[in-house]
Amino acid sequence: MIDFQPLGEDDLPRLHGWLGREHVARWWGEPPDMQKVRDEYLPMIRGEEATEGYLIRLDGRPIGFIQTYRVADWPSFWPEVDEMDAAGMDLLIGEPELIGQGHGPRIIRAFVETVVFARPGVRACWADPDARNRRSVRAFEKAGFRVMRDVWAEDAQATERLVRLGRDELQASDLDGSRGSSS
Repeated sequence: MIDFQPLGEDDLPRLHGWLGREHVARWWGEPPDMQKVRDEYLPMIRGEEATEGYLIRLDGRPIGFIQTYRVADWPSFWPEVDEMDAAGMDLLIGEPELIGQGHGPRIIRAFVETVVFARPGVRACWADPDARNRRSVRAFEKAGFRVMRDVWAEDAQATERLVRLGRDELQASDLDGSRGSSS
């Protein structure tokens, strides 16, 4: 069973460990030291910023991190998205033995169903995985997201693949992505 537990201060050492793992750092960037993790995530935990962070749990075991936010609250990160009633999301699976096991699409789908679209005003959800991260892009597609376009991300020095799932598309798609997605 997949569920989501709000990120707490006691979870920061675990998150720091995940961010330092090779399979995560490849896509999330140079691993930060513990103080940078605290500086970045404590405002979220304390409700001082609009982003909400969660531990991803599989059968009660923490296996990763996922966050969501309103696109309108972070316009500099989403200049190519003009849907102010949309949410954004980012995630990582921190446990290397769980990569490539089919958990990604289920995690993404469960999160948009139970957290992102639980907010009545959210009409769409966007994500921007690195275009080279084929597993991540495919996980979003299998969860019902459609590839919209590629954009150059100056801060990441990489091409990001923008993917989108509309609230109305959620019911029209199934988990394997055979409806409501394109390659």
